[in-house]
Amino acid sequence: MVDLFKMELFKLRKSKVFWGCCIAIFVICFALPLLGKAFASILMSIVQNGNDPEMLANAQKVVDEYNKPFLFSYLLKAPFGGLSISFILVFISAAVFMHMDIGNGYIKNIAGQIPSRGHSCYGKFAAVCVQALVYMLFGFVGGLAGQLIARGVEFDSEIGSGIGEFLLKWLLVCGLDAILLFFTTGLGNKVLGIVMAAILGTGTLNLIYLPLNYGLGMLFHSDINITEYAPDQMLNAVNINIPAALIGGAALIVVFMFLTVKLLNKKDVK
Repeated sequence: MVDLFKMELFKLRKSKVFWGCCIAIFVICFALPLLGKAFASILMSIVQNGNDPEMLANAQKVVDEYNKPFLFSYLLKAPFGGLSISFILVFISAAVFMHMDIGNGYIKNIAGQIPSRGHSCYGKFAAVCVQALVYMLFGFVGGLAGQLIARGVEFDSEIGSGIGEFLLKWLLVCGLDAILLFFTTGLGNKVLGIVMAAILGTGTLNLIYLPLNYGLGMLFHSDINITEYAPDQMLNAVNINIPAALIGGAALIVVFMFLTVKLLNKKDVK
């Protein structure tokens, strides 16, 4: 198992897609606060030439907000700055990496050297978990650098909870990666895996959760919000539900890893 993990890490280090995504995530998170401050300045210059006191007051609030230091804990809680585009890169690059050995045909060599074909999933999954952690760290460092230049950073009292939420979001990403592993490796379908990656990264499943919330609310005569407990929806949230994140992330990993291993063991390696 250790050798499989080392092999997958070697493939990850040699992947141009991986390093390209690292750079893209860093640049996006670095540029976001700088663009925000520039937008605030432009907005203020525009409304100052008008005669609308309300618009001027609202613009001043935006400028005042960018003159305050950014909370360090918030950087930890939202390592990608709340942008879903970063999660799209995370999941699509994971799906591409997961299907690499199948797409290139060297899964035959790997399968012949391990006791069970399903064992190849464990090293691959561990590697994409490392990949996700590296992406999140690149996003955090990029955001930190951008905020330091744009407005400064304040080390607040919520850093401990910020670290905890950072780790919980990493667990959620790992859980969603387990779903992608099922599609790309278990089913062997790269296209379906990439489509699912885009859906998870953009939070498109919210279009299903909303009518479900309404239907369940009508059925049980109470307010029900599935979004608060859905792993894909918690990725861009701040102050997430801790028990829901722990249970949801762990459950996805256990269930989909089990299904992927079982399915792969029954399939012929091509």
